[in-house]
Amino acid sequence: MDTQMLKEILLDQQEELKDNDLTTLISRHEEPRLHLDSRLAQVVIGVRRSGKSILCL
Repeated sequence: MDTQMLKEILLDQQEELKDNDLTTLISRHEEPRLHLDSRLAQVVIGVRRSGKSILCL
C-alpha cells in the first residue's frame, strides 16, 4: 500500500468516527484501567466483536 492510500483510509476512518454518537455508549468497568493518553503501549484483548475498538474510543 502506498502512503497516499493509507492517508485516505485514515481520513475516512476519522470522518466516520466524527459521525458516531458517542453519548449512547455504555460505560464499562474496564475503562479506568485504560490509559490511552500514555506513551506506553496499551493492549486490549478479547474475543471477536466484543467491543474492543469501541472501548478504546
